Amino acid sequence: MSRFLYFALTAIVAPLPWTVTADPHVVSIDFLKSRIVQHGVQRRDGTVATSLANNADLQYLANISIGTPPQNFLVQLDTGSSDLWIPSAQSDLCRNQDCSTTGAFIYRRSTTFESTDEDWQISYGDNSQYAGVLVKDTVTFGEATLENATFALVTQSANVPRGGSEEFGYTTNGVWGISFDSSQSDSIEDDNKYTGIVALMKEEGLISRMAYSLWLNDPGTSG
Repeated sequence: MSRFLYFALTAIVAPLPWTVTADPHVVSIDFLKSRIVQHGVQRRDGTVATSLANNADLQYLANISIGTPPQNFLVQLDTGSSDLWIPSAQSDLCRNQDCSTTGAFIYRRSTTFESTDEDWQISYGDNSQYAGVLVKDTVTFGEATLENATFALVTQSANVPRGGSEEFGYTTNGVWGISFDSSQSDSIEDDNKYTGIVALMKEEGLISRMAYSLWLNDPGTSG
């Protein structure tokens, strides 16, 4: 069954995987789901929870590519944060577990990689913690490409469950926070807030409004 995440202006159009339509400004991203293994992005304090049918403790994962040439990743969608982060190939997360399925970034292989040298860290409601540095590179999802997009490259982690699979839940995947930039990691000072992926999509004209919707066409799901 197909599942799509839409960043849209005024209407939801007929779903086509991995497309950017010109009018209205809509970006659709194909994604998959897997079970969560004692690890999930939970609602932060100060946010409002809304229903997203999840009868089997599922996590929703999007396919994205980063770098030049592109390196592929599965990232978990999170509506309660706005940071995109992926694990470094040198991270303890990928040294202790197999990141071959969800992706591990080798920055030396990307000709468009740039480090900001700004430390970054985040923690989630399940007490998992991730730390690294903010970097810039080309981020691609579907036919949409963002150059010089800022995201976090994780090198250290703590309290992360071991193991995982598509059936039982990945634990090595990165996270794509699709909330407003005000939900960026608390480790970033207000003066250093950066333009997140969704805001950058609007800034570059891929979308005309910072809004999204989820279309889940599995018989047992609803949005």
